[in-house]
Amino acid sequence: MNEQILTLINELGEERAIRALDREIKLIKRIEKNKQQEIEDSKKIKHIDLEKARIEELDLPGAIYMGLLNIKVFNVKDLIKYTREELLKVKRLTEYRVSKIEEQLKKFGLKLK
Repeated sequence: MNEQILTLINELGEERAIRALDREIKLIKRIEKNKQQEIEDSKKIKHIDLEKARIEELDLPGAIYMGLLNIKVFNVKDLIKYTREELLKVKRLTEYRVSKIEEQLKKFGLKLK
């Protein structure tokens, strides 16, 4: 038997040690279950109505938002018509910012043209 368990039994007595270990096992199982649920939730793709979704729903930083407004992109449907290369030519849309756009689109199962 594990030395820590033997020490616990000696200090608390067999019955109390069993209850303490049982609580620890339940806690570990609960933590594992929560972690598994978080993993499953993160895998789920958020749904978006392309006909109505505005670019604000992508939660993009202000500079990116302003860059998209400069080229008259107001909704997600218009945004996904652009290629990465086309967006990189837009003032304020750097490589990093275009990557952020792609990252946000991916959360909705979308990508640039």
